[in-house]
Amino acid sequence: MLENDEYKVDDIIGMRVILKDGTYIGIVTDVMYTGANDVYTVDTGKGEVLIPAIKDVIKSISVEKKEMIIEPLEGLF
Repeated sequence: MLENDEYKVDDIIGMRVILKDGTYIGIVTDVMYTGANDVYTVDTGKGEVLIPAIKDVIKSISVEKKEMIIEPLEGLF
């Protein structure tokens, strides 16, 4: 059984990534396992960005809406 802040990879792949202000960033295309935390690969349509799967960045995830709200750390983009 998954904890409240755990998700299946199949649930994460294909999610829309949106900033807290509503700005669309892209779609999650891959999940990398780094040991310390997972990293989401996001296709922005102009390239890829890597988003660390940490609470400081990931503000909410809705499996039902297939949507992830983030607040990037300074310099992430």
